[in-house]
Amino acid sequence: MARHPSTPRHQRMTRTSRLQAAPHWISQYPGKNILRGYRRHFGVDFECAIKELTMLGITLDAQYLSQVCRSEQARIRHRQLRHQAALDRTSDWCGEYFGIMDAPNGDSDGWEDFFLLDWD
Repeated sequence: MARHPSTPRHQRMTRTSRLQAAPHWISQYPGKNILRGYRRHFGVDFECAIKELTMLGITLDAQYLSQVCRSEQARIRHRQLRHQAALDRTSDWCGEYFGIMDAPNGDSDGWEDFFLLDWD
């Protein structure tokens, strides 16, 4: 028996395939929020879902679309800030206090002088 791909078929579809499959899916969709359902079912982002539903003739409220765009931009900004915070946390492990120890001038005789500490 053949091994099934890990990603469901409806999430691997291209735009043309989604536009062909969407009318059947829309007719059977039981939920209230068609934009969110389309996005989750076909595995696309909100911008793509808005464009494709508009192509299919589905009318969406302009106020709702602006709210979705604002929340999506806020989500992206939050991810960027979280990523930057993670980079800032790891920056303590690099810089002037962290590096590869190598013998001075490339010779192994310099190791003795390299590790001598002056405690006075």
